[in-house]
Amino acid sequence: MIWLIARRWPDSIRKAILINVVTAVITVVGAAYSSANGGPPQFYLAFLIFGGAQLIVLTFDVFKLVMLKPSTER
Repeated sequence: MIWLIARRWPDSIRKAILINVVTAVITVVGAAYSSANGGPPQFYLAFLIFGGAQLIVLTFDVFKLVMLKPSTER
């Protein structure tokens, strides 16, 4: 869904960060409530698990953008 909204934007580090932050928030909130097991939502646990995974994805996205950026030096 987020990709459909942001696909018209030019690829940039800002776009990658925005998309990763939005998806991380959605994932952490969903995981916190799904791991509650009848108690309070487990935001800390969900953030540790899924926040770290989203940080890895963001690292690869930014690395890809930096490596594919056309060089202006010749």
